[in-house]
Amino acid sequence: MPAILLLTLLVAPFQAQAKPAPTPSLTGKWTMAIDIQGTTATPSLELVQEGEKITGTYAGRYGKFQLTGTLKGRVLVFTFTMNADGTDQHLVSTGKGRTTCGYFLPDSKHIVYGSTHLAGDACPTPPDRSKGYVWPVFTGYDIVEATDAGKIEKRLTDAPGYDAEATVNWKTGNIVYTSMASGEST
Repeated sequence: MPAILLLTLLVAPFQAQAKPAPTPSLTGKWTMAIDIQGTTATPSLELVQEGEKITGTYAGRYGKFQLTGTLKGRVLVFTFTMNADGTDQHLVSTGKGRTTCGYFLPDSKHIVYGSTHLAGDACPTPPDRSKGYVWPVFTGYDIVEATDAGKIEKRLTDAPGYDAEATVNWKTGNIVYTSMASGEST
């Protein structure tokens, strides 16, 4: 069964500046240090940057595979699928905007995920996290359905405000999600 992996890396802390900071170059070899609730990992990335397009190789506990993504400002985004054994990795998002909460539909050939790409190519400005973690509720999020190859087949939400965090009930086929369509988070 394929799994969806959303990898978003904040390249540098967001800082308000009088003039925009230059886009960093990510070309080169990188070692990440990840610590999640006492579990640590040190995967490596070897990246090549051409404008906003990023290509390269991930090597870590899930194996070694090719990546394709985008760098928007200081946010690096990859959304891709891979088999549980780390094989058959490929990008399934558009590479534009920001994505969240991807899930396979019961046929295992289609996915749903929240994305801001329909509101614009750029990633929305990250929220102020100076006082701790904040989940950004960007008004440009909508939920789309795509093939497991990444071809968007339909837009599932089209209401003003935040529509994201879709979850699929495989027994009923129903999709539940968070929406601001009623004026409050439901």
